Amino acid sequence: MSNDYRERRYLSVGEAAKVLGIPVRRLHRLVEAGEIPAQRAASGQYRFDIRQLRLLVEQGKFPGSQKRHGVPSSERRTWELELQGTHQRIVLGDARSMSELPDASVHLMVTSPPYFNAKMYSPEPLVGDLGNIHDLETWLEEIGKVWAEVYRVLQPGRKAFINIMNLPI
Repeated sequence: MSNDYRERRYLSVGEAAKVLGIPVRRLHRLVEAGEIPAQRAASGQYRFDIRQLRLLVEQGKFPGSQKRHGVPSSERRTWELELQGTHQRIVLGDARSMSELPDASVHLMVTSPPYFNAKMYSPEPLVGDLGNIHDLETWLEEIGKVWAEVYRVLQPGRKAFINIMNLPI
């Protein structure tokens, strides 16, 4: 297995733009002007060395990411909405443990799970974050906990929508 993701050596355009704190369109222009080094992957997409990007931020050439990335697994947020006579509850948190939800109580589940070693989800690793697991067996075990909880809370016959990206394997 390549250590690029584990060691956070290279980033996609979107990830690089987040590290630099600039829009993707501006990053493309800077690459085309030769102001930011990038390599082209076999897919034709740009790849950026995170060390070079961090150096540019440290030198004050770019603002860097000002946002807090991720939600610690211990931090959960809940929103309640009443819409057209229906009650909607939205929960943001770690799907490996949805203990506040009773069995067979959910009508619809929508998620975009982290892809194993396919992209960088945060500039720095977050403890317990599925996107920062770089051992396949551990990742499969942890993502399995998500699907077990989804199965437990979904009502029979209800739907789970899983957003997946078209990635080369």
